[in-house]
Amino acid sequence: MKHMNFHKFILVLFCGFLLFLPQKVTATAIATSNLAFSNLQIFPTSGSVVLFDFWFLDAFAEAHNSLGESDFDYDPDYDYDGSAKANAVVSFAEGQGAVSGPDPFVLPPDLSVAGDASSNVNIPGCDQRSAAALGRGAAFNSFMITGGIGTVDVEFSVDLGGDMSVFTDCCGLFADTEVIFGMELDGSPVLFFQDFLHIGPSDSDARSISETLSTTVSLEFDTGYFLYMETDSESEAATVPEPSTGILLFFGGLCALGIIRRKNVICTARTRLSTMGTFLILLLITLFVVVFAGSAQARYIGGGKPCACDCDCDCEETRGPDTQFSGGSSLSSTEGNLREQYNVISIGSSAGATIDLDLTYNSFDADASWAMVDTVLGYGWTHSYNMFLFSQRGHMFRMDGNG
Repeated sequence: MKHMNFHKFILVLFCGFLLFLPQKVTATAIATSNLAFSNLQIFPTSGSVVLFDFWFLDAFAEAHNSLGESDFDYDPDYDYDGSAKANAVVSFAEGQGAVSGPDPFVLPPDLSVAGDASSNVNIPGCDQRSAAALGRGAAFNSFMITGGIGTVDVEFSVDLGGDMSVFTDCCGLFADTEVIFGMELDGSPVLFFQDFLHIGPSDSDARSISETLSTTVSLEFDTGYFLYMETDSESEAATVPEPSTGILLFFGGLCALGIIRRKNVICTARTRLSTMGTFLILLLITLFVVVFAGSAQARYIGGGKPCACDCDCDCEETRGPDTQFSGGSSLSSTEGNLREQYNVISIGSSAGATIDLDLTYNSFDADASWAMVDTVLGYGWTHSYNMFLFSQRGHMFRMDGNG
């Protein structure tokens, strides 16, 4: 009799799971952000700032989704009206970029340049979908400091403002949004700002941005410098499907009917009941896998922050020293990275090493604390010959054999 009661309990548990799961509702995955820059100031301690030309402006926007829709827009201000705007729209996603400057036909030009970038992803329902959007605005010019000899300290400052928001319900797989501002002087970072929000299912987060970036750089009098500024907003989100309510009710009804009919079954039918219970348990496990399994999604890696030093040094020198362990392991407390390195083979000749193959593992390229990178050997792994270039926001980067 105890055997019979156990399987009845399994049947009741399974039927309750099927019949009382919440029905399909409208679900959302939302990611949105915008970042604007304005009030550019260049203050030399002596002398004057002279711009060489009018401001060159360009705006870019891109949006795409899992339905195969894709749109992009680029405005390089070819009509020289002092503004550039770009807008890209697809289902569930929209990206916008805008930048403005002084009238290019009024000389001399001034520093009244501003830019804005925004991206918005809003995916309703519980169908399996994903979408991404990007907005970008950039301005650049050349200038020099006049009225002196030698070097002069120059202060650069700019105001930033914006908002970031992410939201998911039970059907939202993830929602990401990122904003970046960068100012470069002759290709070297001067001012930099980056913020990133990421959530999983049934979560939300929001942030407001309002701050002034500033720094002081030593420049040479009567020397031309190229100034580049860019604001960037990127958002991405995805949803996963819920199981069909009709199918759940159908199986639940069959299960309940089976319990009623089993009341008239004699104890000699225990073997058949045991088989049915085993089948239902397997079916329950299968439903759990179908309901809660997630989809793999590619995520934008993002760029590293610039070198913190003001001298001509390698960025490695500005990071804290790694803690070395035996066996080729090291731990960086400033980067949050555990690195493992193994020498596979080294073949030399009279002229030196000809083949030197090392395997390297970086934890921050595997656990999503920095990224999830799988380029050849699995997440976080690379080898000494795995070197390649990739483009990011108009800049070219190099991935070396150490990851």
